[in-house]
Amino acid sequence: MFQLILTIIGLSLIAGLSLVTANYLPAWAPHAKDAHVLVETGSKILINAFNLRAAENDGVSPMPDYGVADQGLNEYFGPYYPFLPRAPQGYVWLYGFTPASVLASENFPGVISDNGTTEPGQTDDDGLFWFCLVPAGSGASEGVYRGMRRAQQVFPETQMYLNDAACGHAFNSAVFSQFPAPVTLTVFVRYVPGNP
Repeated sequence: MFQLILTIIGLSLIAGLSLVTANYLPAWAPHAKDAHVLVETGSKILINAFNLRAAENDGVSPMPDYGVADQGLNEYFGPYYPFLPRAPQGYVWLYGFTPASVLASENFPGVISDNGTTEPGQTDDDGLFWFCLVPAGSGASEGVYRGMRRAQQVFPETQMYLNDAACGHAFNSAVFSQFPAPVTLTVFVRYVPGNP
């Protein structure tokens, strides 16, 4: 009987200690971690596919096909990745192009054209290709948004943008506080021969 009482007291102490030392995570935390991994790895896979295709075609990058749902993403890059990277919950990957004039109007601080200039005399043949995560529904939950922000910190600041505009825009919107939020994530890509 004495051993039973000691066992009950011991179990009570362990349960009490567990409750006191438990770390409580917000409900969005697991979703943020998943979204971060999906955005970072998906972006790297698509950037690699872009570089492989451009290298194989002497730097000629395909123009987006706005007549199909993914704007040519799977058609152009499917042979260069084993599977289309999974997007965070409620999002889909797209492919596109932003002309130099739009980037210049948004004061894009990076390199716009293949010749390494951002001069006023550029044509709209210059510009940047991109891959984009766009909401398929109401937008990002807090967890998905926080995961996208974490992934953005892994890339150069002139490569990945989070905003509430359409894909292909080179500016970051203010921090979102209401969810679901209409967040789009754009990852700009540029082929540099001999530099995978």
